[in-house]
Amino acid sequence: MAALAWVNGGPATTLASEDRGLLYGDGLFETIAIRQGQPCLWRAHLERLAAGAARLGIPMPPIAQWRAETAAMLAAAGVPASATLKLVLTRGTGARGYAPPAAPCPTRLLLLYPDGPQRPWLRSWEQDGVLVRHCRTRLGINPSLAGLKHLNRLEQVLARAEWPPPGEAPVATRVAEGLMLDAWGNLVCGTMTNLFLVDADGGVRTSDLAHCGVAGTVRDLVLRCADQLGMPVQCCRLRPSALGRARGAFLTNALIGLWPVRRIDDLNLDPQALPPVLAARIRQACFTPEPDW
Repeated sequence: MAALAWVNGGPATTLASEDRGLLYGDGLFETIAIRQGQPCLWRAHLERLAAGAARLGIPMPPIAQWRAETAAMLAAAGVPASATLKLVLTRGTGARGYAPPAAPCPTRLLLLYPDGPQRPWLRSWEQDGVLVRHCRTRLGINPSLAGLKHLNRLEQVLARAEWPPPGEAPVATRVAEGLMLDAWGNLVCGTMTNLFLVDADGGVRTSDLAHCGVAGTVRDLVLRCADQLGMPVQCCRLRPSALGRARGAFLTNALIGLWPVRRIDDLNLDPQALPPVLAARIRQACFTPEPDW
């Protein structure tokens, strides 16, 4: 569905042709679920955006400004009960060449996508688990950008092009996500998700993102909740062979919440292996609006 777009505080349909986000992917973004007319995990998203801006040397607009513009945009859209909000921060415009401007004037782009009718297979994915495949496209190693939700997503674009959109495949064989390895052959994440493995002792493991990958807001939530529940939790190097030793696996991001995995290529996993208390906490936290955001 068509998005409502605001640039630097007001409705707009154009972006400066010299914007470094467009020319070089010089920026960051956050994708936020809107429920009951309010954003979910707002603080976590804005904290990550601020941390990423600090690492890239992009001046971070005040959080109060992001909030005011988001609230105004939601009001202009009629306060949709369910929608997807995308916040984009770029370094702004600059002279030709890679060298960043000495005094950047960042661009703020807000995109609001009203949620359409629920696709029927999504409910079964949440309950019964998803089909997942391995991608041929690999993630490059770059500790300087590791963990950041930066605008350079070509690796994910190429990986996602390896299988057809959900609507073009029979329901029983629809692939929900693709797993990506890094250049060293380590298992890192999905094209749009973080991956967790469930061990025989009920603990969970996820990839160490020191060299590549995005540190998702829900990934951090899982790590905190698992620790609070007294579950063994590790961030470590994962080889593909670890999938065959796991009891189960699940995927997370801020829009899907949590999907159990029932098969990865020809490997069957138990979608019920996911600890139910942890799953319930994550799903509730992901989609409970923050009333005092």
